[in-house]
Amino acid sequence: MERILELAKKKGCQEAEVFYRSETASPVEFENNKLKQVQTTADSGFALRVLKDGRIGFATSTKEGDYDLLVDNAIAVSLFGNELKHEFPGSAALPTVKNWDDRISNVSVEQMVEMGRQMVEIIQEYDSQVLGGARAARTETEVWIINSRGFDARYRANSFALAAFAILVEGQNFLTTYDWQQLAKFEVDPVGMARRVVEEMKIARRNAPIKSGTYPAILTPSGLLDCFGPIGASVDGQAVYKGLSPWKDKVGQRVAAETISIYDDGTYDYATGTRPFDDEGTPSQRTPIIQKGVLKNFLFDRKTAAAMKTSATGNGKRPRLTSPVSISSTTVVMEPGDSSFQAMVAGMKEGVIIDSLMGAWAGNPYSGMVNGNVQLGYKVENGEIVGRIKDCMFSLNLFEALLSGIVAISQERRFRGESVVPYVMIDAGGISTKS
Repeated sequence: MERILELAKKKGCQEAEVFYRSETASPVEFENNKLKQVQTTADSGFALRVLKDGRIGFATSTKEGDYDLLVDNAIAVSLFGNELKHEFPGSAALPTVKNWDDRISNVSVEQMVEMGRQMVEIIQEYDSQVLGGARAARTETEVWIINSRGFDARYRANSFALAAFAILVEGQNFLTTYDWQQLAKFEVDPVGMARRVVEEMKIARRNAPIKSGTYPAILTPSGLLDCFGPIGASVDGQAVYKGLSPWKDKVGQRVAAETISIYDDGTYDYATGTRPFDDEGTPSQRTPIIQKGVLKNFLFDRKTAAAMKTSATGNGKRPRLTSPVSISSTTVVMEPGDSSFQAMVAGMKEGVIIDSLMGAWAGNPYSGMVNGNVQLGYKVENGEIVGRIKDCMFSLNLFEALLSGIVAISQERRFRGESVVPYVMIDAGGISTKS
């Protein structure tokens, strides 16, 4: 790292930033009741940004020792690069975060195979016609950033992912039920996960007829995240800077019910998005987005923060080593409510539960409209889940639902990737069927 930085200085770069990332993943996968693969993959590489004659250059390399070429490539790109209108960060106090668990690193491949075998056996015991699948994966990551302004910091993070799924082809049904989690903490219950998948299959294999119309709807944590696209698009600093966000002038105004509070938290204990600094070296923080219904902040990387004359929020991310930095959430956290999922179901005379949508990301997110095919959803009648709804679409205007359509929010929350969110009941969601 120091060698690359020194080379950039010697070759006339006014500023330079060296980014290093390595990742090792060891997944174990079961498919169609059988062990499919056990493998270990490892990737590492450098990304270099330089400022030469006022313009930014960028290059990457996965080869150790090929540092002169890396610097030369970045300088060559700078001839056609944009002007750098923000500064690299200097040395700063970084938060202490919990994103490592030694128990994860000590999990053996044999243990992961056994977890998968347990889950598949439980699914098979329920019904031999149902195909069981499972996945267990251990991942370790290291990130190191050093720049010409004095920033020099690194961190390690690890996570463990566990998933179980059941597939059934039966008459007119092609059905998949699943459960999964990924945490930077070794808290797993493969038996409980497989049993939840089986219980969902028991309900979902019963088809429940439904007519087109408007229904009260419970969004599970997974279903809620499928509907969250308009929020993410509207608080993206780039969209605010370009004037695309419908919330661009609404900081301090009410955009949701008082029961809604949502944060972006790069320091949330054991979440997979937790880190002491982002991919530019900006310290991680907890950023209120919506607090008791009021819009509080947008998310910025250093470039958009400079353009908007504000502070970066620690949301700069490289999706891949070869990608430039862009704005991304860290861990989306929604505050719980005072209800429960069971109470929501029990109080519903006729309605739907939306667990998974396909294609909900398509369309114009700035309109607030969400439309998606129901991949997994259920019909509720008189407080009971009576079966699966299929061949239908679900739609709602998320902005309107946030302001005036929230009926209840659950106390229980689930980790879903880089999110911690509850069950949410809304008063009206649209169902469109083929008939």
